[in-house]
Amino acid sequence: MKKLFSALLILGILLTSTVTAFAATAGDVNSDGKINSGDALGILKYAVGMSPKDFNKNVADINNDKKINSSDALVVLQISVGLIKPNGDSNKTTLRDEVIGKVVNDKKFTLSLTVIGEDEKIPATITMDGDNFATAMSLDGINTRVITKGRKTYIAFDYLGTKMYVEADGDEMGVGDLMNAGSNNDTYVKTTTVKEGSKTYTCEEYRSADGVVAKYYFEGKKWVRQEVIEGDTVSICEIHELRDSVDKSLFDLTGYTKLEEDAFEQLG
Repeated sequence: MKKLFSALLILGILLTSTVTAFAATAGDVNSDGKINSGDALGILKYAVGMSPKDFNKNVADINNDKKINSSDALVVLQISVGLIKPNGDSNKTTLRDEVIGKVVNDKKFTLSLTVIGEDEKIPATITMDGDNFATAMSLDGINTRVITKGRKTYIAFDYLGTKMYVEADGDEMGVGDLMNAGSNNDTYVKTTTVKEGSKTYTCEEYRSADGVVAKYYFEGKKWVRQEVIEGDTVSICEIHELRDSVDKSLFDLTGYTKLEEDAFEQLG
């Protein structure tokens, strides 16, 4: 079980750093898809202690000074009238936007990857269908799937022909929180060229408002690796394929027998 949740944690960090990066635009605090005077007004209201409607504070600190105040409102106004560009003065479309963003933006995709652990590599497949999430992996010869639908989490096992699953409250299991742990307000830092043996990669680095660093590695225009650095923790995944379709089979529990939670805990 410890290994399962360790792998899930790495996958959760990967997903939050990637999916939430495209889930909202810095400065669009009312989440209407636009950056305008309404957002600036919302920031000003929040800064003086009011509670503006539909306010997403995660994207309000647009100048990344760890404060939400009139300075952020001014930047939003400047963006809305075209005086400056979002995310500073960069006008170019990054590889992350071009290769990943166009696929994950609507949260309907399937991603095949390998989680790089301390002493092993764990192949995994992730699919998202809106707010529903499922991942499949093989741990110690046991095919395991973790599914979240709404506030429910299902952990399914397929071992030597025996198929069973346990159902639990998503909040209680903690798995459902993985997709809500990231910051929507990350900033492009730099692009570097990385050489490893005979191969050359383009590495784009981003930093979130809470200090999490995400590094996206591309071979040409193919996303091949991601590293997420959160404090002393470095999570690494090799990326195999990202496609803009949902793998519905990962949500299917047909033929599985429900196991009571106390029996599941006795499995260790």
